[in-house]
Amino acid sequence: MTLKAVPVDFETKWKDLGAVCQNVIRCIDIENDLWCSSFSDVYALCVSRPESQAFKLYEAVTEILRERITEILGNLSGTNDNDLLSSYACHWDNYYTGLKCLDNLFRFVNSQYVAPRRPCEADMFYGDALPVAQAHNMEILQLGLSLWKTILIDSIRPRLTSCLLAEVSNDRSGIVSHQDCMSPCLESFLRVDELKGLTKIALNVYVDLFVKPLMEETRVCYSEWTTRARTLPCTDFISEALEFLKSESERATKYYPYSREEIIDLFNEIVVHHQLDFLNSNVADFINIERQDDLRKFYQLLAPTNQCNELIKQFGLHVKAKVNSVLAGIPNDRTAPSYFVNNLLAVRDHFTQFIDQVFDGTSIYRNEMDKAFEQAINSSSVCVKSDPKPIVGSLSYRSSHSSITSSSAKSCSANQSSNSARVAQYVNRYMDELLRRPEQQQLTDEELEEKISASIVLFKYVEEKDLFRQFYQKSLSYRLLFNPTTTLELEESTITKLREVCGYEFVSKFQRMHSDMQLGHTMNENFRKYLITSNISVPFSHQCNVLTVSAWPINSKATINFNLPPSLADYLAHFEAFYKKEYSGRNLRWVLASCMAESRLLYTKDGRQYILQLTALHAATFSLFESRDVDRMTLGALRLNLLGESAVADPEGDEIVKKAVKPLVDAGFLKLYTPDGLLETEEFKNDVIVALNRTYTSRHTKVKFFYNPALLLNSVAPTGSKEEVEQVEKQVHEDRKFFIQAAIVRILKTHKTMKHAELVKCVIEEAKGRFQPPVLLIKRCVEDLIDKSYLERNPNDADQYNYLT
Repeated sequence: MTLKAVPVDFETKWKDLGAVCQNVIRCIDIENDLWCSSFSDVYALCVSRPESQAFKLYEAVTEILRERITEILGNLSGTNDNDLLSSYACHWDNYYTGLKCLDNLFRFVNSQYVAPRRPCEADMFYGDALPVAQAHNMEILQLGLSLWKTILIDSIRPRLTSCLLAEVSNDRSGIVSHQDCMSPCLESFLRVDELKGLTKIALNVYVDLFVKPLMEETRVCYSEWTTRARTLPCTDFISEALEFLKSESERATKYYPYSREEIIDLFNEIVVHHQLDFLNSNVADFINIERQDDLRKFYQLLAPTNQCNELIKQFGLHVKAKVNSVLAGIPNDRTAPSYFVNNLLAVRDHFTQFIDQVFDGTSIYRNEMDKAFEQAINSSSVCVKSDPKPIVGSLSYRSSHSSITSSSAKSCSANQSSNSARVAQYVNRYMDELLRRPEQQQLTDEELEEKISASIVLFKYVEEKDLFRQFYQKSLSYRLLFNPTTTLELEESTITKLREVCGYEFVSKFQRMHSDMQLGHTMNENFRKYLITSNISVPFSHQCNVLTVSAWPINSKATINFNLPPSLADYLAHFEAFYKKEYSGRNLRWVLASCMAESRLLYTKDGRQYILQLTALHAATFSLFESRDVDRMTLGALRLNLLGESAVADPEGDEIVKKAVKPLVDAGFLKLYTPDGLLETEEFKNDVIVALNRTYTSRHTKVKFFYNPALLLNSVAPTGSKEEVEQVEKQVHEDRKFFIQAAIVRILKTHKTMKHAELVKCVIEEAKGRFQPPVLLIKRCVEDLIDKSYLERNPNDADQYNYLT
């Protein structure tokens, strides 16, 4: 082969090259040498001198393609409809294979002769200059497809459409015929459609010849199927619809995958959307009895088209009803918190698993479940059987002798308890039971972590989270100060989980309390070293906790003051000296009523030694008998020695003495006698005799003195009582007023002026995640701020507020 351009006789070259082309287009085998030499012939014709023979070559190839397609058309015209598709598919496969080989043979023609004649993309897009066969600007492959369409497809178009639809109908009826020939036929349409943009006539062979007639026939088929299936029960209708959809989807995927989405959309329109009222009329029954199989099918039918609104709504109502049934069954006893949390978690776990199994774990159903839980738990219409009774003496803690310092927290009068407060109280008390780790609780740290995490899931549903914070703050203080089984690591983990839900501000006091206890270990160690260095001896084991005044819920201003035993009074003086030396500028305020002590009882007749764990007030009462070396004294003398002369005329002294003596009498450690000492009495008068009960006995040598923990923190109400809920609610109400007022000032300081509705919206958004502020409370706070001259109403618009600098 030579690359030099030389004169070439077209007729001579074409004689052999034309024979090769005839064989190639018919897929007839050609000798390798002849095939390779044909490339040289094509090249020689294109570069021949004095003029290129490419024009004649292109015309000759076009004629060969025409002859071959006309020949195929003649064969198909004589074929009956039953064999048309199979014959067409066979001819197309043969022709297209040969056409690709022919296009490969004439690559030099395509690149050197056709390409320069093709219009640019801009001309094809905006103008009328498009490639056409007559202009010799279509490549050989495109030329062959164009001729296939104009000569063959256009000639037998109605027959092809009829035969294709017949095969679809046969397949739907289960009749096996020539369905496998559909794919090659449709592929030929798609190949021809690839010429779009290369001809002035828009080619939509696949759509016009097959898709449009198919959709029309399919619409009739689906309508007839729906009319028949509507006579079935809803469950059978859904089952058959899913089977029908599956068969339609598989058929489309196998034979006409490019039209599958259109077929599915048409099915959803006729079988699902048009029958939606019929389907939705039964969904409530499926949900209420939790027929998972039927609901699963219902979801599979409706989910692809996002027409599950009624299903989602009914599911939410069902979840809410289940939660309400749990809330309505809360018992009126100490098991209420565990019943509340455990049963709600069981319901939640059930519906979480239900969503995974039926609804594929779709987030919209999880959100609906969470919404139903939140509405039910925070609904004021939820009725508990009755208010829980005060749990007095239900908690017992033990501790070595401890002293506590703190500042005040204002006590409040009671308000009517609400359901929100009750819910917050239940969650808090459940977590408190876990975190106190009582001896009978056989749980590992991992199990405790898991249960606490589960309870925090319920806590997320509580709207009034500030109520929970107040309850949790009290419970945390009891655990940290008086519960020896509390672990700081577990408390810290719980606080971290709460911070992840509500943010740092929510748990700032909890973290400060936790930090105080951590620092307390180091401080007590330093104090012991100080005592050793100062050569000071303390005749008892001791631990002192210094608490941040603003973090702990201890009302130190309302604390009970009483005379301490000399050894304890000296201990306090030593600690004050140590603390002032270590920390300058800090003031200590002792909260003696919140101290715990351990005393030994040696006066009983059975000769046994009892170790008694009790409050400092009760320990001081016992020490009076020891210091005076008597086993009885009048109540007036006890009062004088316990409270001092200044408290003799104080009316509060009677109440303090009663708090000091009555619990010991009720527990059997002391007895009250009439002034003559002959008869026991329950009166508390100055001349009544208080005596040690030497006949006291117990099968336990180590006795925990039960008490109400609220008294240790100087709380007005007992723990778990209605009064405590009312007290917390009033305190929270005051905190909310300050929060809303601060939020209003911040917002108006930023915007300077704002409409009332917009201001209310911004305040509600700021309080989101903390509590749900009533609009009436926001209005009252606005009025208070106007009275305090923080803002004013616009003189020209009463609905607008201006910030005052």
